[in-house]
Amino acid sequence: MTNPTRSLESCVAEMRTRIAAEHNAMHLAQLTLARWRAPLAGASAVASTMPASQSRWYAQTQQHFHAWLADGGFARTGASEPGTALTSCRHEQEQTK
Repeated sequence: MTNPTRSLESCVAEMRTRIAAEHNAMHLAQLTLARWRAPLAGASAVASTMPASQSRWYAQTQQHFHAWLADGGFARTGASEPGTALTSCRHEQEQTK
């Protein structure tokens, strides 16, 4: 006989993973639409005033965020350990300095 609690847990985990994937797709679509709608002259003016280190940080942050969402976001197994994500994020920031 199957364990109903185990079945419920797996369903919840699958649901959370699917929601994270949907949020990732929605965020990417919103970024793409914002780029298409923004006038190119205005976008290049903003990019030219932003320091290179800030632009690089922003690009890395977006890349990590998309990878985290694609990996399941809060639904991934390592997220149940408190402080894991925060610690790894701080470690990455210290390495880039």
